Amino acid sequence: MSPPTKTAAVLEALLALLVALQGGQARDMEGAIGTTLNATLACLNIPGLTLAVVKDGEVVISKGYGVKDVVSKEPVTNTTLFNIASLTKAFAATVLANVMRKKSYDIDSPLTTFSELKDLKFVNDLLTSYVTARDLLSHRTGLATYNNIRLQDELSLEIIGSKLQYFNTTYPFRTRYLYNNNMYGLAGHVTERLTGKKWEDAVRSEILTPLGMSSTSFVTTADFGSLNVATPYFYDDASPGGLRKGSFDLIRTWFRNSPSGAILTNAADMSRWLKFHLSKGKGPDGSQVVPKSVLEDTYRPQIPAISGQDAYLKRPTTPVTFDYAEYACGWRTGFYRGYPIITHTGTSWGFSSMLVLLPAKDIGVYFTFNTRESGRLTRRALMSFILDAVMEETPWLNASSICSFPSPFRPRPTKAPTTKVPGTATRPLESYTGVYEHPLFGKITIAHNDTDTFLTMAYGAVTRWRLYPDASTDVFYGRGDGDAWSFPISGMTFKSIYNKAGDINSVTVPTFEARDPPTFVKEGARPTPTSSFGGEGLPRTQAAVFLVMVFDLLTFAFFCPGYIALKLAAMSPPTKTAVVLEAMLVLLVALQGGQARGMEGAIDTTLNATLACLNIPGLTLAVVKDGEVVISKGYGVKDVVSKEPVTNTTLFNIASLTKAFAATVLANVIKKKSYDIDSPLTTFGELKDLKFVNDLLTSYVTARDLLSHRTGLATYNSIRLQDELSLEIIGSKLQYFNTTYPFRTRYLYNNNMYGLAGHVTERLTGKKWEDAVRSEILTPLGMSSTSFVTTADFGSLNVATPYFYDDASPGGLRKGSFDLIRTWFRNSPSGAILTNAADMSKWLKFHLSKGRGPDGSQVVPKSVLEDTYRPQIPAISGQDAYLKRPTTPVTFDYAEYACGWRTGFYRGYPIITHTGTSWGFSSMLVLLPAKDIGVYFTFNTRESGSLTRRALMSFILDAAMEETPWLNASTICSFPSPFRPRPTQAPTTKTPGTAARPLEKYTGVYEHPLFGKITISHNDTGTFLTMAYGAVTRWRLYPDASADVFYGRGDGDAWSFPISGMTFKSIYNKAGDIDSVTVPTFEARDPPTFVKEGARPTSTSSSGGEGLPRTQAAVFLVIVLDLLTFAF
Repeated sequence: MSPPTKTAAVLEALLALLVALQGGQARDMEGAIGTTLNATLACLNIPGLTLAVVKDGEVVISKGYGVKDVVSKEPVTNTTLFNIASLTKAFAATVLANVMRKKSYDIDSPLTTFSELKDLKFVNDLLTSYVTARDLLSHRTGLATYNNIRLQDELSLEIIGSKLQYFNTTYPFRTRYLYNNNMYGLAGHVTERLTGKKWEDAVRSEILTPLGMSSTSFVTTADFGSLNVATPYFYDDASPGGLRKGSFDLIRTWFRNSPSGAILTNAADMSRWLKFHLSKGKGPDGSQVVPKSVLEDTYRPQIPAISGQDAYLKRPTTPVTFDYAEYACGWRTGFYRGYPIITHTGTSWGFSSMLVLLPAKDIGVYFTFNTRESGRLTRRALMSFILDAVMEETPWLNASSICSFPSPFRPRPTKAPTTKVPGTATRPLESYTGVYEHPLFGKITIAHNDTDTFLTMAYGAVTRWRLYPDASTDVFYGRGDGDAWSFPISGMTFKSIYNKAGDINSVTVPTFEARDPPTFVKEGARPTPTSSFGGEGLPRTQAAVFLVMVFDLLTFAFFCPGYIALKLAAMSPPTKTAVVLEAMLVLLVALQGGQARGMEGAIDTTLNATLACLNIPGLTLAVVKDGEVVISKGYGVKDVVSKEPVTNTTLFNIASLTKAFAATVLANVIKKKSYDIDSPLTTFGELKDLKFVNDLLTSYVTARDLLSHRTGLATYNSIRLQDELSLEIIGSKLQYFNTTYPFRTRYLYNNNMYGLAGHVTERLTGKKWEDAVRSEILTPLGMSSTSFVTTADFGSLNVATPYFYDDASPGGLRKGSFDLIRTWFRNSPSGAILTNAADMSKWLKFHLSKGRGPDGSQVVPKSVLEDTYRPQIPAISGQDAYLKRPTTPVTFDYAEYACGWRTGFYRGYPIITHTGTSWGFSSMLVLLPAKDIGVYFTFNTRESGSLTRRALMSFILDAAMEETPWLNASTICSFPSPFRPRPTQAPTTKTPGTAARPLEKYTGVYEHPLFGKITISHNDTGTFLTMAYGAVTRWRLYPDASADVFYGRGDGDAWSFPISGMTFKSIYNKAGDIDSVTVPTFEARDPPTFVKEGARPTSTSSSGGEGLPRTQAAVFLVIVLDLLTFAF
């Protein structure tokens, strides 16, 4: 990647020697893959597999392995069709996203705002009003899956769309990933409504035909008898050869919800699909079939999507990490060997698929085999081997270890035996018979043959079960017959709901939906309501609820109009190869200058050299490993004038590392009060008065939303400069925080929502936030030196001096201001903690010990801590690309946000991390639980971005992990060079222009309901204006090139805070005199406009509320009357 060096040449030679010692690789890639796949199919009893591999724009493999049918023995070829199941979802997402673009619709707009979809109605008004196409495609609606409705006869995409009101919620909207095939059915229905075509026809015209995928069809329409299609199989020890033939009838029935998995295709066509994505949307003729931007948007992660099987393919369990724990739109995203991947799996009734795109290497791999795999471990293992072969990496798996996977790395997951012995029914079997119905699931028929000791259940045309009495009263379990063979039923409970005599008239089937078991009611058993109020058949209690809803709607109407590099040391038990490799690494280390020094010595040497070359005065460092503090010390000086050295007791402001303290305290306080972190804040008695900019946020924002930066509210970071700010004021001015993104759709780092979290903490505890942190965390952990910039007496403390880089200052450093830091962090939970390496060692140990204090007591429950580490929303940074393979030899990625923490990977190991930046301090902390390592440091200069910190942390982690560092002092100082050019900033020097009017015309006090006041003044002899905002920040404002536009250079404490595009206007003044000013620098996404004191007119014509214009009041009264008429 970088220009060849001696070390790189040696490494290349050593790797060549390793390959030779491993027996050589004279076989070409395809031969190696073929040998391993054939052996794997045999040991895993898989009849056949189809494979497509694209690399560097060419199809390098497109072929079949094994047989398509165990009876006919006909071989699989690249034209043999397989059902790819959920790989279909990427087709569905691509088509819908592109159709919406063509119609100039926004994928992030509520579906019901589109004229073709106004009649969609979900289970509640929140979903009806806000669900978007992206919500459907990213599995974040929170709706129950109800997967088994796909067995009923009547299902169609249209029916899914018409029965949305019966889909209950499992999780709050947009808070959790919940894979939902039926929402893909709805996405298909939306596609049909927008295009006027059947979904299959839309896919054909939008994708299949332009790409030349002429053999691809759909299980919904295919004539299986006339096609070259592989036979689906299930594993069954009781069947000949251990395989039982699957049913195309079942597959066809299951995928009448076609966007969820109906595509039937082959390796030849899937090669074209791979090339389409790797070419960024181009067809075989080079034409742009789908815009690059549309495709890239479908790849963008939307929500964390963690699976129980993810832990099986992470370091240190395996030598390579293969992780895809985020969901985008029809795709999962993650890493393999540190390279970003786009992937998905598919599983149907006898077929198992996987596809991986590895854009950085221009590689795409697809395969399907014709057995149904439970889970995805075999597919991940197979894909790992194929990717290694294609990437020309030494495979960490072979046929033997693929077949045994996850052994020997970890025991195989096991299932409890399902064989049961029938019990005795508590009443005659015929008492349970009848036709039972459910508004979403449709009908099931329970029957009994007089000579049988079991019941039979029919659901749809192809699925039948024998039901046997279980041990509990009126409870049955089921064994599938025929097509339903692989579909057992348990816990099926018959009940008497409406029948006064206790006769059976309903049955609940948990197997059909474990989270929300459907209850079917016998035909004719449900009583017809006779007592009603406010509408036909509406019971009085429901009417009362309805009236409450009316008033809620009235309120709404009034207030709301508008992821590793190839590791060269073996992780599995030593083998000949691993021993050779280890010896080679020793040689390599020697060639690099030797590492006879211990970990601390190596770190000392490198950090001291790094501080010198980066002109950083001082740094404080804490390293915890295996439960012990292995480093707690300082480097450099705390002040460039006094030259006093930094020690482990020197205090530094850790800035946003404070957020993890804030999140931990609030989460624990909520638990102590038996509240739920996922309940709306306004449901807590202490917080009922919180009021956001709209009723949606007021009614639904939770503590987790605040702590994970997913409210969508504008940041308004600069309000922290004003004099009056406090946590209480943030809480009282929430109605002035406008939305930047729709609720819970995007990560937007928001310090003020941490201020609100602090306000919530104060209201729940009755303590100042600082006192709550001290009592909940600092005192129990013995962090006695830790304090807060809001209360600290800097003159009497051993505190490092903050610095900024400034070429015009002596030594290239300019002293920062503690006054500015104190002002900025009156929003204390966002970054106010002042601490040292000694205390931060205790914080690291607390987390690595899962919440225990120095005396072993449980300070915070393990479950509370783990919940703060759980990713909530993708949090991608522009600098992430600088530390990913192939740019760097190691991937250091943390692109998800949890609560006060980011999560990601370093060298394939899961990490929990955060950075902190304030006015002259830069911090970073990483927890690496799998290695029992924690690292913290702060240095006393302000870094723009986080690349230097990531580079420093990479070196320290490598030393602590006993890995060969990929960086040294020289490359840390030049980072990201030589791997990638440094990001540059445009020069900011400007030449003043000429004001469009006399400077005194711009003067005055201007105010804003959230930002407070700014004062613009002019000295008669000056050629600039001065602006004061708060007690510590001042600017000189100079005319820019445009009329009434100024730019600002900060004076004193505001030196590092330039202003641009500040535009004076006349809004209210009829004579055109200046009466307002907009300051984009204060909030680029929603620039605040300050209005001159006294310039805003007072509304005098009102009705129906203070300041409510007559026209608005009239409209409002009409709405009131309409709703009341509807109610009564």
